Amino acid sequence: MSNGDDPNSDWAQGYGYQFWRCRHGAYRGDGAFGQYCLVMPDQDAALAITGGVKDMQAVLNLIWIDLLLR
Repeated sequence: MSNGDDPNSDWAQGYGYQFWRCRHGAYRGDGAFGQYCLVMPDQDAALAITGGVKDMQAVLNLIWIDLLLR
C-alpha cells in the first residue's frame, strides 16, 4: 500500500503485511526506537539491529551509505 511520495524516505516506499518497503529494493520489519530486521534480496543479505534512537531514518541512511553505496 502506498504511504507517501518522498523518494528519500524509507517510510514512504510502501507498507503491507507488517513489513515496510525500503529504497534499494529492500524491505524491513521495525520495532520501537531503532530495532530492525532488514532484508536486502539483491545483495542476498539480512541485517538485524537493536538500538535506542529517535531518528530511525538516519540509521537507515547510514546502512545504505556504508553497505550499498561505497
